[in-house]
Amino acid sequence: MKKIFFLLSFSWLFISCNQAPDNIDVIQVKIDSIVNAKTEILKAQMKAKNDSLINNMALQKADSILKSMKK
Repeated sequence: MKKIFFLLSFSWLFISCNQAPDNIDVIQVKIDSIVNAKTEILKAQMKAKNDSLINNMALQKADSILKSMKK
């Protein structure tokens, strides 16, 4: 009896996991939308960080040039 129950449970689980949802396209569009939004956020954060680093390097270089001109 336990073996039959186990086999039926396993069969049900296997069948339910292998069935594709009817609205797979809708789900894929939602996933794509979320991924694109997160990608844009990360790109904006990385750009801000890079711009800050570039500005700091430019200021250091300008300060160095001004300091060497005063000597």
